[in-house]
Amino acid sequence: MQEALAAIPLDFFRNLRQKNYDKAWKLLSTYSQRLFVETLYKSLKPGACSLERLQTDFESGKGWAESYWSQFTQHLQLDHWLSQNYKEYGVSHQQALVRATPSNALLLVIQEEKGWRFGYFETFLDNY
Repeated sequence: MQEALAAIPLDFFRNLRQKNYDKAWKLLSTYSQRLFVETLYKSLKPGACSLERLQTDFESGKGWAESYWSQFTQHLQLDHWLSQNYKEYGVSHQQALVRATPSNALLLVIQEEKGWRFGYFETFLDNY
């Protein structure tokens, strides 16, 4: 289980690199998924796309999501995240911390109904 927990953030970044956006999506926490969809929705002109359509596109990794992830990964420094070593740092009933080294970043992995998921926004937003 410990290796699997540490692999979740790395698998997310790998899937982004390989443009397997639907697989990357399934690795994200429900909260992060919601914020990605809402962020894109708020950036669009009114009536350009429905929230439901965006949700479907992110789940399939196609359409709007494909464009979004393409832009997102250009600013993410994927090489940095793919070159890290990931190790479980601590685990509780609902959450695990994964340390990425040599950057020493702590990434949050969250237990949800469908298994452990990478809390992208939970990790990188201070107000979670």
